Amino acid sequence: MPTKVIQQITAWSFSRLNDWRKCPKFAYYKHVLKMKEPGNDAMARGGEIDNMATAYVRGQGAAKIPVELKAFEQEFKVLRKQNKFAIAQDEWAFNAQWQPCDWFDRLAWLRIKTDVHYLNPETGILLLVDNKTGKQREWHNEQLDLYALGALLKPWKPKAVDVRIWYLDLGIELPETEKLYTKDDLPRLKKYWLKEVTPMLKDKSFNEKPSNACGWCTFSKGKGGPCKY
Repeated sequence: MPTKVIQQITAWSFSRLNDWRKCPKFAYYKHVLKMKEPGNDAMARGGEIDNMATAYVRGQGAAKIPVELKAFEQEFKVLRKQNKFAIAQDEWAFNAQWQPCDWFDRLAWLRIKTDVHYLNPETGILLLVDNKTGKQREWHNEQLDLYALGALLKPWKPKAVDVRIWYLDLGIELPETEKLYTKDDLPRLKKYWLKEVTPMLKDKSFNEKPSNACGWCTFSKGKGGPCKY
């Protein structure tokens, strides 16, 4: 008799972990079985604004800032002037030993996509910005730590890392006060994220986690999906 293959999640990102936290069965359908979710207007708008921000930082197109980025006009202008050092839409991957590797490496264990980062050659401080449209979410603060961990693991070894979330619709920035990460934070950050992600990577059951969110879930019974809820 053939041996049944045990299907597990073997690599992670912040969004994948968040999907599993929300509902392991949802993560199973989406990330193990690779079932597709339909897009929506909010996602499409977020993607369009992301493209605008990327083009502006790279110095592409008109110098006049798009109205969608106006809340952070001065900040974006600084990044555009420094586009020699500012990198937009970068992809970072790390293996299970926290070592950088290629995004498509079969041993890639953690993947992080960045909107823009800028290593100041004078101060040695790396500014990393994540642009968000829509509402603030409680888990966004946690995301700052993961971006900082990724930046500290990269081979350029910045003196410190300054991670920011720019809420483009709201004109709000997180964190509200300066919070710099250094190499001294690495042990704490590694320990925290290993603790958070290990249960997902060990999960072989992917049990349902019914909640009010089931009514919105693509894979729910009510929407014709495979889930029993």
